[in-house]
Amino acid sequence: MSRDAGAGGNLAVAVEIIAANHVNHDPATPYFGKGPDGVKQIVMLYRRAFPDLHFTIDQIVDADDFLAVRYSATGTHRAELRGVAPTNKAVKVEGEAIYRISRG
Repeated sequence: MSRDAGAGGNLAVAVEIIAANHVNHDPATPYFGKGPDGVKQIVMLYRRAFPDLHFTIDQIVDADDFLAVRYSATGTHRAELRGVAPTNKAVKVEGEAIYRISRG
């Protein structure tokens, strides 16, 4: 199963789908605060560095109130990211994340 998560996206939906007390636990990502506003800041950080950022959801596993998501992302490094100057090279990363789902 592969789902195209597209590029660009609508940040306004963050308020609808991200809890106010959500905390990002990724040690490789700067802390921008809790909730939808923190997530929006993370998204904008990576969109600035990779304007053609594109995510693909490769697999989702549902376990009660949790989702395990395996994804891949591609983009071209066009702007500074956390002190690293732009390389103008294509980048591909693969990762996994676990999300807790509440209130549907």
